Amino acid sequence: LFELNKIFHPQLLWFCNNSPWLEKNLGKIQTVFKDSAIVMQDAYDTKIGWIEYYNSPDIQNADRYIAVTELIKNTFIKKYKLPESKIDVIYSVIDDCRIKEVKNNSVSYEKLCQKYSLDPSKEHYAYVARLTEQKDPLRFLQLAYDISKKLSDEIQFVMVGDGIFREEVDSFIQKKHITNLIQ
Repeated sequence: LFELNKIFHPQLLWFCNNSPWLEKNLGKIQTVFKDSAIVMQDAYDTKIGWIEYYNSPDIQNADRYIAVTELIKNTFIKKYKLPESKIDVIYSVIDDCRIKEVKNNSVSYEKLCQKYSLDPSKEHYAYVARLTEQKDPLRFLQLAYDISKKLSDEIQFVMVGDGIFREEVDSFIQKKHITNLIQ
């Protein structure tokens, strides 16, 4: 961390999706980056998760906080006594109006299955992520392959995503002869 600070001299450190290590060492990080503003965006629930650390002096010492809902902002203010002037609300990029529209639409499950070449009589399990090492799509495929040996008549898998592992994914599906199992 000393090296990073010496090389880059960051004006701001933005922490999101933190870890217990970071929460435990945040005071030391603040010391190393004493000239950098600290922004915390790691609370995605008002009761459990990283918000449970918000009573710690180190988090209370951050320069700004990002809440993803008004409810989290209110929890910051009321429960953790964070100044409202230091809180910004940045909403999720998911438009729930579109989700509600689809849910209220008269499209049936059978029609959706037909549209995506899925068998409506089977259970469906999905992988929705980038096809990258970090998301490990080959592990999903291996699990699907192993499970299919016992339950191929009952289940079907769906993969949605793209990325640098596209060729490896396609190759795995072809080698294992599971094109009927993975949509």
